Amino acid sequence: MNYEESARRIGKITGESGKIIANTSKSIHTRINSVERSINALKEIGIDAEGKSSSQVLEELDSVWKSLDKQTQQDLGIKIAGRYNFSRFIAMMG
Repeated sequence: MNYEESARRIGKITGESGKIIANTSKSIHTRINSVERSINALKEIGIDAEGKSSSQVLEELDSVWKSLDKQTQQDLGIKIAGRYNFSRFIAMMG
């Protein structure tokens, strides 16, 4: 899932402005494979983010997202997106 797709998904659900959506998408793509907390959380569900683009990691996460229980989804959301972008991340993953 590239920047444009993640931004489209966020905007479709939240109806927020382009600037907010773009910043959220950028933040998620930056954090997902550069913040140790995110990398470790992904490893716990079987996704290795090392050496992969953020788009590749999000594609892998998207393919297993619906099979994860709500608590795991919430934990991943906080660790990947942070508290400020949590609800937008959950909306994006839908």
